[in-house]
Amino acid sequence: MRRRRPLPPADVRAHLAKDPLLAASELADGSWALASPVALVIATAGEQRLRRPWHEILHARWDGESRLFSVTYVDTSEPVLELRTKDDDVQALADVVRERVTSSLVHTLRRELPNGSEVHVHIRRGEDGELLSQTTTTGPLAGDTEEAQVILAAEAEARGAVGLGE
Repeated sequence: MRRRRPLPPADVRAHLAKDPLLAASELADGSWALASPVALVIATAGEQRLRRPWHEILHARWDGESRLFSVTYVDTSEPVLELRTKDDDVQALADVVRERVTSSLVHTLRRELPNGSEVHVHIRRGEDGELLSQTTTTGPLAGDTEEAQVILAAEAEARGAVGLGE
């Protein structure tokens, strides 16, 4: 027998405006995580607590043992969003989040920096359809001119690969 996917109440779904609901999961606090084609929304009947377009999300992870769905943003200075789910029925939401984040990626490029750290340049499609570049690093940064030149060159190379100008 096929399981029904969780369906939030109409007053919660209303926070998606005209966007269709792709997947949802009820959270332990009574709010809902809603996935639309353009964003992840956290809402209750009375309020929209959060709306994040897919291009702002780096990745998400589900921990079934703790029922914690963790969302990491491209801007890693922002805290990880931790959503405790009401139950384990999160497969549809997890699948849609992975698919939407992945579909926002158009091109990626990785380069090693002089000190061994890495720069990652992602060309992504924003919710308006426009392409944009995001540059992140892993590891410590030296903050010197040589490093800055490598980062700028990597971004220029990635942007050029998809026809974006300076």
